[in-house]
Amino acid sequence: MANIDKINGISGFQGTDLSCGSVSLYGLRNFIDKVFVSSPNGTSYTVQTTSGANSPFAAVKNFDCGIGYIFFRAGAESSWSTFNIPNFEVGNLASTNKRCTTLFPESFTITGKGTFHLTSGADPSKVSPAWYSKMPVYKTANGSLSAWFDGSVYQISGSVGNKSGAINNSSYLPNAHYGDAKSSSSMIEISGFTGSSAAANGQYFEVGYLNKQPLFRNAKDGKFYYFFNGSTWVLSDTPITVNGNACYINGGSSKTGALDNSGGSNGKCFDGQKANVRDGAMDSRSLAVEDEKSLLSTEDKLNVMITEENL
Repeated sequence: MANIDKINGISGFQGTDLSCGSVSLYGLRNFIDKVFVSSPNGTSYTVQTTSGANSPFAAVKNFDCGIGYIFFRAGAESSWSTFNIPNFEVGNLASTNKRCTTLFPESFTITGKGTFHLTSGADPSKVSPAWYSKMPVYKTANGSLSAWFDGSVYQISGSVGNKSGAINNSSYLPNAHYGDAKSSSSMIEISGFTGSSAAANGQYFEVGYLNKQPLFRNAKDGKFYYFFNGSTWVLSDTPITVNGNACYINGGSSKTGALDNSGGSNGKCFDGQKANVRDGAMDSRSLAVEDEKSLLSTEDKLNVMITEENL
């Protein structure tokens, strides 16, 4: 279930691969003004007011399993209260101004393959399942290719679960490079850690935004994050915040440069370590495929499709 906090714009999926169920939109009319939902083929949005969702002519009557939604609060902010939507997987990880968007990308372009978008699973005969091996599935707008997790790495092939003619990226993330087929996603490389900290070395790809800066995630296994906390870039095993239970090491105000805890006072679990961060890829919006359409993207980058609880 999802307790919807006091924020204006909310996005996410109805259900996961473990639980689901439809929820009446009309029953939420006192809390929600209108809902934007992707069409079954994923190429456009339908807009539905909750006050009219009980009409026989309503285009959308429920939060239905496997579909991505964006919706907005009803009434004045002073009247907002927390409410629950059963089985809804909220994308907004925090109601603060930190605005962490997602731990997986909403879309990305792979050279020679096209632009891949996060899917919904409303109609399996028309679109790929939204989940496979408990990981998000992506597809091109024309449906010819899908990116899916085989339990170890992401594959690109003609259909989910079928490795015939597939290429893989040896990565936990869908938007890492597939060999010579490069990803458009912004990427950094971290090197220099030794011993038990060596697992934090490697390529990190942009998966979302935090404090109006890219949020990067380790491509090898997804266990480390590199983000801007509002004043300093931080490498941590916990996204969003650095708290007493997190391993972390601080950088500087610039995205690239040194991560230095050689003196033992600039982090935790990285004692005596020093590493380097360098820019490794182009901006994610610098490549575009003219014939591909955005399925689940919003201009303000606040569309969120997966939360930490899914990992």
